Amino acid sequence: MNTLDDLTSALDAYADRGHPQGPDAVWASASTPEPGAAATVGTPRRTDRRALVLASVAAAAVLIVGILFVVQRSDRSLDVSTDPGEDGNHTDPVVPAPIVIPDGRIARVDAAFGRIWVTSAVDAVASMSRLRSYDPATAQQLSEVVLPGRVIDAAATDRWLWVRTEQEEWTSTDPATGVPATGTLVRIDPATGTTTDTRPLFGMGPVAAHGTRLAASDGVHIEIIDDDAGVIASTPIADAMGSGFRASVFGPAVSTWGFFDLAMDADGLYGFDLTSTTLVQMDPLTGVNLATQPIDFGGSLYPHLAVSTDRLWFGGAQFVMGQHLPLGAAASPPDTWFRVNHDVVDLVPWEDGAIVAVTRAGAYAVHGGPGYERSFTALDPALETAGLELDGRPWAAQWTLDRSGATTTIGFTAVATGPTGPAPGDTTDGSVPVTPPPSTAPTTTDPDAPAGVLGIVADGPLVDGSVHMVTIAGLPNVRATFSVCLEDDPSESNPCWHAVEPDPSPTVEIGTMGELAASWTAQRSFYDDRWHDCAVERCVLRLYPVDERGVRDTSTVLAETPLVFSSDGPPIRPTLTVEPAGPIEVGSTVTITGANFPPGGRGISIGLCRTGEHDGSCYFDLRSMDRPVDADGQLSATFTVARGTVGSPAVDPVGSPEVDCTAAPGSCSFSIFPMDGSKEPYASIPVEIRRAGS
Repeated sequence: MNTLDDLTSALDAYADRGHPQGPDAVWASASTPEPGAAATVGTPRRTDRRALVLASVAAAAVLIVGILFVVQRSDRSLDVSTDPGEDGNHTDPVVPAPIVIPDGRIARVDAAFGRIWVTSAVDAVASMSRLRSYDPATAQQLSEVVLPGRVIDAAATDRWLWVRTEQEEWTSTDPATGVPATGTLVRIDPATGTTTDTRPLFGMGPVAAHGTRLAASDGVHIEIIDDDAGVIASTPIADAMGSGFRASVFGPAVSTWGFFDLAMDADGLYGFDLTSTTLVQMDPLTGVNLATQPIDFGGSLYPHLAVSTDRLWFGGAQFVMGQHLPLGAAASPPDTWFRVNHDVVDLVPWEDGAIVAVTRAGAYAVHGGPGYERSFTALDPALETAGLELDGRPWAAQWTLDRSGATTTIGFTAVATGPTGPAPGDTTDGSVPVTPPPSTAPTTTDPDAPAGVLGIVADGPLVDGSVHMVTIAGLPNVRATFSVCLEDDPSESNPCWHAVEPDPSPTVEIGTMGELAASWTAQRSFYDDRWHDCAVERCVLRLYPVDERGVRDTSTVLAETPLVFSSDGPPIRPTLTVEPAGPIEVGSTVTITGANFPPGGRGISIGLCRTGEHDGSCYFDLRSMDRPVDADGQLSATFTVARGTVGSPAVDPVGSPEVDCTAAPGSCSFSIFPMDGSKEPYASIPVEIRRAGS
């Protein structure tokens, strides 16, 4: 197809088949981490963003690149490779052949204009990218172009392929706001695969397309670009986001970190605003805000957006939801919510309001609202996965990630779309209708609340010890540390104080655009002068800045979010064991070991004490005092039980009473009281003490 007339004819035929005019498939990409990449989360994006990108994908199936939070985009693409038959159906549907990529490092696999488009990094740091197109039937390469930086998003209008790139180095700044131009919008001629125009992008933001129009959002504005007329609207980002807008560090009320994702159809332009966890509807001709609707994403801040007939679909951390259009105060809540086995990496709009949700383990074709039907296509969970539409059918592309530059093959699996899968409620494929879990996203409207946004990717109430992706945005470029705190902390002089802390304190580095994604281990309980259980008490996760010594500044709360914990089972706390276990004779020596302590924790002293609350009735062995905790949270000490009593013979209001440990088993315990004012042991194990020879 080499002429505009041919393209127009194909578009008309495409619309005649019952599809909306314009693109009707999902752009997709997927990436997984290199081995060991998760250990480097928190690296500032401007110094070494590769580790952050890779680690973020591993925890939450999200690609986070440069100054843009990027999910596997729901921007739609167009297939015009075949004509319909007399009955309106395709006569010779294309079955894509495996495509061999000579240099690996695949970042995206997309479909548009009857071609498969593959983006791969030129080098390990993706300073430049190759965009190749292939004939899907023969796998023959048709074009190749080198683009600056990393390709992080793409969309197809009727005439052009638009690619959003992100550069390592800032090329310029917006003169009005000072926001850096960190990206480029590249226009590609689909017939030749060559660049025909470029535009700078300032800050973060995705792209989306429908028919002849493209919406390109960044941190300053959202532009509506027409294939023939060029830029027809440039709306300030604050006017597009509406009430959810929050300015970033780049100037007062002129910049933000942009929309997280966009989707577009003939009637509306839709975005997800990460600052306020809201869905936003905009005028598709101007980008001006029309409606803003808060939405509960079940704790996930990584929705992929797509429009299909009368629904806006969004999916993320093991869930998919369908929201009736239009948005606004009168809109009903999502009518479809179902859970899947793996994180959604793509959404492909389908006919009659249906959606194909693609995960690494399988693709779910979902039809209808309540009482929905679906089909399920199994995929290889070990491979990278992308969803796309080719010749009017949804496909899943899969490949092995190889960042060494080795040859890589992309295979394709057709997705079954008939409502022939398990009945609703059947858990055969891991997908069941569920009630949305409590959201862990911030809900405060307090104007004095922390300026940053902190979210936890969770599939329901948190489980003690589970690892989650934590996202941060809208903050200054500083080092910081996470702390679990009481929501209403009574201490003003030393809030969120923990008696025993890891040493060194784990810190994260917030990126230069105020964003971060890091893994966090859920901590249900903490100790100040007693233990607090966050499944019972109201707790929050706070982010505090730290100085060059790693000391946190509790006078400044950068961001916080409520914590919702499951109360199943006891919380994970430090434990002590004694060898030999006993009975222990006075004069004998035992070995005490500890587990589940903060790594590197200091000031741990183990004493033989009266069982129960701390009243000073303890004595210590020098070898059990100030014991270090190793990197695995373990410690060890030896203790000689020199006598059978603890405490002082003097009994007065400030004294410590003498206790006979031999009076009964469990009268005394090996205990840790981190401070004189401790109200209960930090860790303790009751023991039986006997007098020698008894």
